[in-house]
Amino acid sequence: MNAASPIKTHCSEAEWQARLNLAACYRIFDLLGWSESIYNHITLKVPDDERAFLMYYMLQRACEVQVKTAALGHQITVAPDIISVHQRDRDQVAIAGVGEADLKAWIRKLDKIDPSWRD
Repeated sequence: MNAASPIKTHCSEAEWQARLNLAACYRIFDLLGWSESIYNHITLKVPDDERAFLMYYMLQRACEVQVKTAALGHQITVAPDIISVHQRDRDQVAIAGVGEADLKAWIRKLDKIDPSWRD
């Protein structure tokens, strides 16, 4: 048996479960071959704190680079058609509870492949 994660001792049970779900999502996306581009931008709201999110460090770093680039006066322009497609897609999946059954099924699959991911 592995020692408890130091992070686990500093967060609530709800946050720990959210962290496990986020870890599972990254592994699921990798199993599906969605390891590049926008497919690895998974962010999760911390259940106990309305202001806190869990996110992948590289996504945070990419956002920091964009902010610093903008601060240098270089405009980052996204075409309106790209924005509208993103907003349309986001709105289609923004229904509470969508994907919960799928996530549970994928977590069961991960457990069969490698149960050590929960450590």
